[in-house]
Amino acid sequence: MRPTRVACYNILIIQVIPLPNGYDLLIYSDGGSRGNPGPSAIGFVVCDGEDKVLMSHGKYIGIHTNNQSEYLALIEALERALTYSRGRIHCFLDSELIVKQLNGEYEVRDSGLQKLFLEVKRLEKKFESVKYSYVPRNTGKHLIADRLVNKTLDYELKKNI
Repeated sequence: MRPTRVACYNILIIQVIPLPNGYDLLIYSDGGSRGNPGPSAIGFVVCDGEDKVLMSHGKYIGIHTNNQSEYLALIEALERALTYSRGRIHCFLDSELIVKQLNGEYEVRDSGLQKLFLEVKRLEKKFESVKYSYVPRNTGKHLIADRLVNKTLDYELKKNI
């Protein structure tokens, strides 16, 4: 009699429970430069739908403009958010210009920003939905993202003195 092989697979079933505010993840992102263009950094906080911090990150990104930094922060935050959910995402930025561009209220005229805008739009397709809202600088969880930008820039600039 010939032995029979049986394959076993672990199957993980995840039930998505709608959250009270209707979003699976909240993202607070910020980018900044010292000079425009100048040394730049990004910072972002990814939270679950109940605003509990899942991760925060700050990173030096080289020489960029403020607007480029804002887009780059959002891009990296969305890329990292993919590890947590592909559902409904609400992004908060302190750049009214970027929010209005992403929401289709303003045209993106700068060619450098157009490339970054298109990258955000490409990433959007990986989620069920993405919403963008403007928040005043240094409010709520966005304050954490802003501090990450400034601490990263302070560290990087001291390192190069």
